[in-house]
Amino acid sequence: MATKIPRRGFAPATGQKVSPLRISREVCVSDLKMPRRKKNAHSQFMAATLLLPQAIRQLMCYDRSYPFLGVKNTGPSSLIPPTQAPVMVLPNATLFPKAMLPLRIFEPRYREMLEACLEEQRMFCIALLKPGVEEALTENDFYPVAGLGLVRACVGRPDGTSNLVLQGLARIRFTGFLQDHPYRIARFRELRVVPGDPLENEALVEELFSVCAALRETGISVPATLDEQLAKITDADMLGDIIAHTFLGDAQRRQAVLEELQVTKRLRELIRHLRDEMATNS
Repeated sequence: MATKIPRRGFAPATGQKVSPLRISREVCVSDLKMPRRKKNAHSQFMAATLLLPQAIRQLMCYDRSYPFLGVKNTGPSSLIPPTQAPVMVLPNATLFPKAMLPLRIFEPRYREMLEACLEEQRMFCIALLKPGVEEALTENDFYPVAGLGLVRACVGRPDGTSNLVLQGLARIRFTGFLQDHPYRIARFRELRVVPGDPLENEALVEELFSVCAALRETGISVPATLDEQLAKITDADMLGDIIAHTFLGDAQRRQAVLEELQVTKRLRELIRHLRDEMATNS
């Protein structure tokens, strides 16, 4: 039986409703090769991965009992960010570094974009559509700060559509566009994170854990092992991004967190947004 992935309603720039991504055991991805990392960084990355919904982890699993026709193994041998990549503009999506974003690709222009990506560097950008805009006709219709992602798993369908999981690699800012049609290709620069005050970051992380505990008490659905997995992530930058991706429901608030480069300020802003959403939903 197929498993339904909980989603926030991601849709391409037309604003059309997208059917929830459904993944069956027949299309589990085999042997995704992880890039080499230092042991500590790898363990933190795996802890972040365990926070994903179970169905997304199933997409990244290996099941020897089923064929893998039409499944692309997209594990990279290296992760050197490019200086240009295609851009997908969405009305309700932000891509944080290390976060995993499930997408269904069905628009012809984005199907063409994905085909080109898989043949080359397997990377593209996710940009958020500005409020009140139905479709990104010009570059002024979406935010210039976006997320660069790597296609970690992609499953092609007989009808030409695809389901994929995009892993965030970096915050980027667009500096120009090489083409607009049939899909955008942008030049960009990577945005470097500023660590901030380590002692204050430590205190803010403790407060962030308290906010997550309070969110659980409101009845929000979270993994049973959430605290255990978050505790394995010792990097405040990564922790904030994973929590923002997982818990912040409002796209504009997520965008504000994405754009803040100073980790201490970002953690403060994230806590404020989480408390505001908790108050609104209570």
